[in-house]
Amino acid sequence: MSSEAVTSLPRRLFWIALWALGALGCGDEGVALSVDLLTDYRPGYEFALVEVYVDGKRVGDLAALRTQDFVAGLRVADVDDLAASDQRAVELRLIDVSGERVVTRPVTLRHREDYAVTVVIARSCADVTCGASEVCLAGECVDPRCTPEAPEYCPPEPECAASSECGPVVACADAVCAEGACFVAPDESRCGAGEYCAPDRGCSPDPFAEPFDAGPPDLGPPDLGPPDLGPPDLGPPDLGMPDAGPLGVPTGLRVTASGQNAVDVTWTGVMDASSYRVQVSGASGFTSPMELEVGSTDARVSGLLPGRRYWARVLALAADGRESEWSSSANGVTAIDSPGRPSVDVTIPGATRSASQGGWVDPPDPGTWFYARGRAASSCPSGTTIRYRFQAQYTSPTTLYGWTGWMGRDAYMVQPTSGWGVRFFAQARCEGRDANSSPSSTGSGCRMSGGGSC
Repeated sequence: MSSEAVTSLPRRLFWIALWALGALGCGDEGVALSVDLLTDYRPGYEFALVEVYVDGKRVGDLAALRTQDFVAGLRVADVDDLAASDQRAVELRLIDVSGERVVTRPVTLRHREDYAVTVVIARSCADVTCGASEVCLAGECVDPRCTPEAPEYCPPEPECAASSECGPVVACADAVCAEGACFVAPDESRCGAGEYCAPDRGCSPDPFAEPFDAGPPDLGPPDLGPPDLGPPDLGPPDLGMPDAGPLGVPTGLRVTASGQNAVDVTWTGVMDASSYRVQVSGASGFTSPMELEVGSTDARVSGLLPGRRYWARVLALAADGRESEWSSSANGVTAIDSPGRPSVDVTIPGATRSASQGGWVDPPDPGTWFYARGRAASSCPSGTTIRYRFQAQYTSPTTLYGWTGWMGRDAYMVQPTSGWGVRFFAQARCEGRDANSSPSSTGSGCRMSGGGSC
């Protein structure tokens, strides 16, 4: 809700309501901000670092690895103890291996509560130039407040609603629709050895492939030194088995979610390997890993928590007892199912408020405060937390305000002028340590300040 959007609500009541909402939060503690990045620029190839800025100050960065799936979205920063702000400026910069800036994407948001924002950077904006007060999203210039969490500031018609609506892409990639924008999702398995999938060119030589010597033969003069006149070797012939040499290390490791509680690990096989040992851990250092041995180049590891990042590595085993070194690690995040649509109970409390209603103090004007509580139809899985966001719409005259940030409590209240009706909308989502579910479908409820439904 912004002060510019308040057209009919008296200014005094608006600021009273705003103060009351702030008083329901964390007292003198700051607010937290989580930043997720969704992009189809290729990590490791087109950018090597993500720099995160909040209100012009660099608050963190994330090294971009070729194995990371930014098309699915990754968390790039968690910032605590920020002062609340109605005009918070967040900016992500993608930096290449030479330190040059590839692309910058700023967003503006109202940050009064703990909040998670998704910054969308689509390659379809590469050749688009916008005005000073606009940013590019899905090839179109939009309000900088436009994010998946604040769709009211976005164009009414998104670029896509399904992947089938996205245009053709190179043969080694798929077109994917995410958060209303079209992305290019490469698939290296469609390219040959020593190649990678470039989103704008297709299969191309991989600059990170193992080098090989293709230079000219040595044409220098022959060795004219004296012959070796030492005695011949009169020992018995060596009848041992030939040395088979070290076993190759598995490559091409990929970790993808298989629902909420499992990941699929795949890799490229190694010559002479008869089986593979796979380790999966919730820590990049592989402390207390789960381990299994398989005879194929893929494995499914179950019993994991939803919304968590897991790392995997593989070594090859030969029938003669040889073992390879561990492969480079890769990681992926398990999925989280959305909870069911919340039911929204709207009440007009009297002068007394119980602890079950949030433990708030008596309102200064009993009877005109509206109080909404959202209850999701289903709970979130173990290891995740359910959170809610609300939207208020005054019905006389009709005035719709933006969504609140995602909050841990399931309640929200406003104070309209006497005689108005208020409709509340609520959504729920499950939040894990490293990922969030998509928002649930929207529930709503409505009451008139004089009593009764509207």
